[in-house]
Amino acid sequence: MRFVKFDLTIKSVSFKRAGGGPALTIYKDLRGSTPSADPITAPQWVLDPPQSDPVLYVRNQKMRVDLQVDVENVQPPGEIKNVLIDGEIIDISGVKFHKTSVTLPASGPYTIADIDLDQPLPDNTHYYPDLFVAWKYKVGSNLAINFGNTTHDIWVSLEQPVANRKLYLSSIKLALKNTNENNVFGAFQQTWAAFDGPAHIKTWDNSPIHYYQNGFGASAFCNSATDDEGGILESADSGGSSQCTGLAAILQGALAVNGINSELVQIRRTDPADFMVHKWIFGSPSLNLVGSNVPQSLWQYRWLLNFSGPTIEMVPPPIPSDPTKFGDARNDLTGLNGQNTFPPAEKIFGNHVFILPHLTDNSSGTPIPVPTPGGPYYDPSYGVTYSGIPDFVTKAVAGIVTLQLNFKSIPNSKAARPVNSGDAAQFQLCTFATIGVPNCTAPTP
Repeated sequence: MRFVKFDLTIKSVSFKRAGGGPALTIYKDLRGSTPSADPITAPQWVLDPPQSDPVLYVRNQKMRVDLQVDVENVQPPGEIKNVLIDGEIIDISGVKFHKTSVTLPASGPYTIADIDLDQPLPDNTHYYPDLFVAWKYKVGSNLAINFGNTTHDIWVSLEQPVANRKLYLSSIKLALKNTNENNVFGAFQQTWAAFDGPAHIKTWDNSPIHYYQNGFGASAFCNSATDDEGGILESADSGGSSQCTGLAAILQGALAVNGINSELVQIRRTDPADFMVHKWIFGSPSLNLVGSNVPQSLWQYRWLLNFSGPTIEMVPPPIPSDPTKFGDARNDLTGLNGQNTFPPAEKIFGNHVFILPHLTDNSSGTPIPVPTPGGPYYDPSYGVTYSGIPDFVTKAVAGIVTLQLNFKSIPNSKAARPVNSGDAAQFQLCTFATIGVPNCTAPTP
């Protein structure tokens, strides 16, 4: 065997699915003057201009790469046969990329295709930031020679992601940033931990995602159960950020990364009324409807709420110099916080949206209960859970605003009352697909 000297320069690295085919497609959500969410394509790593984009695999899979190199300074000149290529991974003990019997050309660019990891990835979800790969070649009995190092962000999910849903980089981060799980219970709980509290979620590049950002009267939302979280993520740096449906879609997308299905659920009153979210201070009531021509069932609505316009919106406040005063009730700023809002700018709603996850056993596919404590309903807007309607009313509702009373002599006003023990019976849960009908379909946990 001849002794051969040559130089290899790594020009790019393209990641592929185990067994071939392109890697799972990640959409890199970007904000700014031209928001976008373009798919990340191969090569994910490029020497010049420098580029290193993330890659998503599923646990227990083997990674596969194509390595584009430049072959130079071959001595003696000619084709180089029986080259062994290794990519030693520093962060995963005993694992390396490996390919034997490679033939390199005498000079020029060349793609060393289908270099496989010599064993599967570990049996758990994980995030490998800046995964370091030391690339070496060896010819025959010659010493192995390092010809370059590359670093990569590798995300590892629990199962194949939910089909027909885009995988956004921010959703992947929320699902996998702090995980090391090998079962659906653990993967679900770790994903929820990114929202719980609230945890004040951020995009992959650390833009806060607000729930009704303070100082803004409008927020983006998803229009239907088929909308994904892309538009919300792309607008995270703009005023307002997101409504409840948008936050729910982000949690759905994060769960989908690990193959966990979920559905949007809406809660609403069954009578013409809105509800006030914790906390509000009810002062002395200025209305006395007893004995009037108002139906007796509405006499309890004795607290007058004032707004700056004809709609029930808290931004801008009716008295800018006293922004927490809304007539007979005062907005208590120690109430429920939202994601990155303390508290949210809007706290009176006709409905609210959260999610109902559907967990299945990894191996059998059998449905399994949502882990306790908490649930089965998960509310990413406030980072809280509900066991059902009574629990939602207890944790979230401070008062009720009737829509059946209008005061022509007092413009921009509504009548309200504090929540009471019978209010839970006046709420209903609806699957998001049936919210447009009076008798909606209740979700099945």
